[in-house]
Amino acid sequence: MKSTAIITLFISLSLTAGCIDQQVLYPEKQLSSMDVNTKTETLADKPGSPKATFASMFPGAWDVEWEFERGLAKVEFNFKQHEMEAWFQTDGTWVRTATDLRLSEVPAAVVSAIKNRLGNGWKIDDIDLIEQAEAPVKYYLAECENMGTDIYVRIDPNGNLLNENDWQALVGPGSGKTDNNGTNNNGNGSNNGTSSGSNGAVNAGSPKATFASMFPGAWDVEWEFERGLAKVEFNFKQHEMEAWFQTDGTWVRTATDLRLSEVPAAVVSAIKNRLGNGWKIDDIDLIEQAEAPVKYYLAECEQYRSEKETRLRVTPDGVIL
Repeated sequence: MKSTAIITLFISLSLTAGCIDQQVLYPEKQLSSMDVNTKTETLADKPGSPKATFASMFPGAWDVEWEFERGLAKVEFNFKQHEMEAWFQTDGTWVRTATDLRLSEVPAAVVSAIKNRLGNGWKIDDIDLIEQAEAPVKYYLAECENMGTDIYVRIDPNGNLLNENDWQALVGPGSGKTDNNGTNNNGNGSNNGTSSGSNGAVNAGSPKATFASMFPGAWDVEWEFERGLAKVEFNFKQHEMEAWFQTDGTWVRTATDLRLSEVPAAVVSAIKNRLGNGWKIDDIDLIEQAEAPVKYYLAECEQYRSEKETRLRVTPDGVIL
């Protein structure tokens, strides 16, 4: 299945463009607030646990891998010739399932709607069937690519686009196929004979325009929408990075993946003193953002020889947040 980014886009089921979900900006808050012993206990094979619910829903699944993701138990697995992912509440309540599909398994109305909306130059890289407890209870999530730009399109089974606002915010209105008279064939009216966005163009006052000014020369750039924010993953000055923007192009947050040798000694010492022996730092990011705290370090830590993990937020001076 495609990168986890495709699926984690919509775990929160409130997707209105421009509405910031705090769990997107600060997913580590919820995870770090959970006791690591409680997390491990939650996954135990007992009634009322994620594993018990999973076993009843997907008997005979194989290649099963569990993890915790933003307060939910997530499992990746294979079932009935498909790669799948599922999310559960800690009490075992099912939340959502994503099934990786071949294009031939997707309804013709869905494929046609995607192609008509995006226009020439775009291709469908990956498509998942999303089924979930909250509305919309069923839709298709397609990852589409054009010249290094990735767009995630949500389509209901009848071919209706569910995230039109996301698309327009990233690449501008009027994308989609046009005829010689300038009629936009997606049914949204005239666009004066242009098809902005169908070639991945950058629009002034857009997330892409702000990104280009902040990170000139960035490479391996991939865009997506995540709960009302435009998110971009990229490489810049020898670092893997992520950045979030409002739909009007306002910068929100940047995360820079660091080597441990680049982290201040006070930060590393604070983490080790907090966790004690038997823990290791798996990954650490520098977080810079518009809201306070404007700068801190986010460390993902794991205990040796166990499934226990936690995240810590630490200021540059070594204070645990």
